[in-house]
Amino acid sequence: MKQMIKTGLLFYVMLLCMEKGRAQAAHKESTASAQVRVLDTAFYMPQLQRHRRVWIYLPKNYYQSKERFPVLYLHDGQNIFDAATSFAGEWGVDEAMDSLGSSLPQCVIVAIDNGGDKRLSEYSPYDFTLGEGDKKMSVKAEGDAYAAFLLKTLRPYVRNHFRVSRRDKHQFIAGSSMGGLISLYAVMRNPGKWGGAGVFSPAFWVVKQPLVAALEKKGKSIRCPIYLHAGQQEGPEMVPDMLQVSQLLDRVSKAKITTVIRANEGHNEAAWRREFPLFYQWLTHHF
Repeated sequence: MKQMIKTGLLFYVMLLCMEKGRAQAAHKESTASAQVRVLDTAFYMPQLQRHRRVWIYLPKNYYQSKERFPVLYLHDGQNIFDAATSFAGEWGVDEAMDSLGSSLPQCVIVAIDNGGDKRLSEYSPYDFTLGEGDKKMSVKAEGDAYAAFLLKTLRPYVRNHFRVSRRDKHQFIAGSSMGGLISLYAVMRNPGKWGGAGVFSPAFWVVKQPLVAALEKKGKSIRCPIYLHAGQQEGPEMVPDMLQVSQLLDRVSKAKITTVIRANEGHNEAAWRREFPLFYQWLTHHF
């Protein structure tokens, strides 16, 4: 049964790798709000020697304000703002932010497209193997380079081209599945450089052993707040794995850990779309 669940999750993440081509073929109508624009269709990632589309959401009052806004960095940019580029529905982050803007502090949101067939590698901090026999697949970790890209290349670019806060405590990172995994790794890799992390339905199971070992050793350096989210319909390992990490962080670090378990939610964009406004409300307490 466990292998079947893992195979199902693998099938999901592999489908995400094909999302860009399928979305283009479908010729869907764009649903991105007026606050969203493509920052660059081919932003250079020197740490990975690749290019990537990057999106940006600017608050409605950005041009009328002199405020320096916090920044939230999100992975799987294809799925964040626009149904036309998503594989299985978008998070609706722009619509959520447009609605929440009248009642909550605003921030700039930067979304980085996943790398298609490079997604598993870029979002994993450790090598891992999936499947068995003829279906066995080895994944070479590039998560360290991806995290370095965010910190050393993308963040400075955003800071230099937009009116955003320069303080590390106002820089946040979040993602789902493999994106949740790399978000947690990023705050462990560079303690003090991130103000908080949103870890949705994290794919801890693919690298559970090295991740737990690393958290035991380095987890004490994590001091920023972390929002952990999972649904009980994601399979029997998702919630226990996340709770293990949550309890480990509570034990070894001084970080404020918020753990959210939704009884009826699965591993999909619809679930993360419903959770995002609640996560964002939590996030604003740390601006």
